[in-house]
This record gives sequence, C-alpha cells and structure tokens, in this order.
Amino acid sequence: MVNMIMKTHAMNIITQQLLHIVLLAMLTVCAIAGEGITDGIDESGSTRYIIRLVNGDMLTGVVTEIVTSETKGNGIKLKTDIGIPTLYESEIAEIRIAEE
Repeated sequence: MVNMIMKTHAMNIITQQLLHIVLLAMLTVCAIAGEGITDGIDESGSTRYIIRLVNGDMLTGVVTEIVTSETKGNGIKLKTDIGIPTLYESEIAEIRIAEE
C-alpha cells in the first residue's frame, strides 16, 4: 500500500514538472511570436497578404501603412473587404503573401 502511494506521488510530481515545462514553452512562443513579423512588409498596396491572427481568425488584404504605438508596438493597417483594421505584432501569428 505504501509503495502504491509513493508511485502515485512520484507520478504527480512528474506530471506537475511536465506541465510547468509546457507552460513555459507556450509563454516563450507567445512572447516572441509576433515580434518583428511586420519587417519587410510591402506597404505600397501592391502585394496581397493572408494574415492569421493569434486567435485563429484569417484576414486577406493589402497593407496600406506600417504603424507604431508606444503601448502596443509595431503594427500594420490592412485594407480588407470589410474595412481597414490596425493589427499589431502581438496579435499576428503569421503573415504570408497570397498566391493569385
């Protein structure tokens, strides 16, 4: 009986350590995911982009302006069929050129 309790306790400790490692990895990825993602973006309006946000939403449009905010950092204004939202690097998971 004592042996079984010790095994259960050991499994709980291992599980907690794995959860801590996974959480740390996720936080690290989230912290660096958006930084610099707008570097090299064509803001002339001639290149169409597909943008995946960190919440999973997908937007397609042309970048009309690169913006900077003291509180939110770098971002872009994306002209889409439904408007021109300002998207900051912390909100963007991926940017790729839309193929025609």
